[in-house]
Amino acid sequence: MVTAIHTVIMVGMNALPYLLFRHLGALFCVRAIMVKEVTLLPYLAPVVDAAPYLAGMFNLRGALIPVIDLGFFLGQRAPARTVDSVVICETSRRLIGVIVNEVLDVQEIAPAQRDESLPSLIQGWHGYHLLEGAAAVGDEIASILNLDAFLARIEADHDETLETAPREEAAQDGLFTACSPAELALLHRRAAALSEPLETTDREGALPVAVIRIENEYLAFELDLIREFTDIHRVTPIPCCPEHIIGAMNLRGSVVTLVDIRGHLTIPAAGKPGSKAVIAATEEGLAGIAVNDALTVTNLKKNEINAAPSAVSIARDYVAGSATLEGLPVTLVDLKKLLLGGELTVNQEV
Repeated sequence: MVTAIHTVIMVGMNALPYLLFRHLGALFCVRAIMVKEVTLLPYLAPVVDAAPYLAGMFNLRGALIPVIDLGFFLGQRAPARTVDSVVICETSRRLIGVIVNEVLDVQEIAPAQRDESLPSLIQGWHGYHLLEGAAAVGDEIASILNLDAFLARIEADHDETLETAPREEAAQDGLFTACSPAELALLHRRAAALSEPLETTDREGALPVAVIRIENEYLAFELDLIREFTDIHRVTPIPCCPEHIIGAMNLRGSVVTLVDIRGHLTIPAAGKPGSKAVIAATEEGLAGIAVNDALTVTNLKKNEINAAPSAVSIARDYVAGSATLEGLPVTLVDLKKLLLGGELTVNQEV
């Protein structure tokens, strides 16, 4: 299941956009221009005589992608999880992936926020530095990955070749030992789907969607309205607004109205709205939809989208169909109708 990075990048004076993500509690970022795709973690084939930072490889439509395990550099390697992702970056050498626990959002980081002297202060792995520096992001510090320089230094010194091990499970070094047989089967299915070449994909028969979670419901929004995913931060209340209007948020200079759609979709509210937002753009402007998780962007095969069952719990006025995605029941929501139907509109003159 492949996630394309969909975001509108508004670059300020000398600021650069970075994709932020977390792994084992640490915050990392990489230049957004390098990021080509994000995918949910597939099964990784182990590599013969590999460096310890290499988790394995997978086939991405004919290209073999070596995957780095950041846990090695943090000194706290952990078993892989089916909810993990792989950020795929394009370096001058090759495509390379990085296992991450959570993909966050794209943010601009100005030169004043970046410190590129960090590598000179640390030893690195045998002198090979994975980082180009650090950056202040809000009240946190993010480590900036420099995959291009890291690979270039290693390849120049070692001229190594990567080969798939003949006995995958024996050489797996505990990466998938915490996975159940059902989870392993899911990881293998992901790997098989990623290996299919583009020319075999029926593009006309596919519907690009963003898959999100609100409470215990998995929803899909058509991608044509979606600009990006982001964390909700610094919300300004809007006076005299109904309860479903959470407030307003500044998104790189644009004011975004945040809405809670649980009531309109008849999803029982278990607490406060989610801490992430799906940013949608319509002719009325930008709207941020509060969600618990933004899971992925993928293609639903149109012949696998069914009419919503009669027992569906989502308000039927906004249901465009249903599908099953990797074993999860997903409801396709008519986001345009929901946003432009009038019930979520904020009266700015109040």
